[in-house]
Amino acid sequence: MGITSGAAFLLGFLLIAYARKVNVVANRFLGLFVTTVGFAMLEIPLFYKSFHLSHPNLFEMIGLSRFLSAPFLYISILHFTSIRKKLKPKNLWHFYLLYYFSSSEFHFLSLEKILNLMRKKEK
Repeated sequence: MGITSGAAFLLGFLLIAYARKVNVVANRFLGLFVTTVGFAMLEIPLFYKSFHLSHPNLFEMIGLSRFLSAPFLYISILHFTSIRKKLKPKNLWHFYLLYYFSSSEFHFLSLEKILNLMRKKEK
């Protein structure tokens, strides 16, 4: 899985950095999609290495990147099928799940950190 995620990161970087002159926006969004797939594949070996215990916030951010994969793939296909299409503000609704889960989860994590700090000060 580590090698596969590395290959996905390389392909994503190549699609983002060296986008062809035709369908540049579509290629960049496809590169972002492939990068999120790489993060999803990287999550499994990191879990077995107990990375989630030493860096829980970073591990959660890697998990939240899965909510970006569907919108990036959708926007990429949208631009591949209709070249003259432009991004509209209504397309941002596809990122709502990421906003919802990231705001609720990280507020919970920061609240937990605050409670742990308060408990340490009491002792």
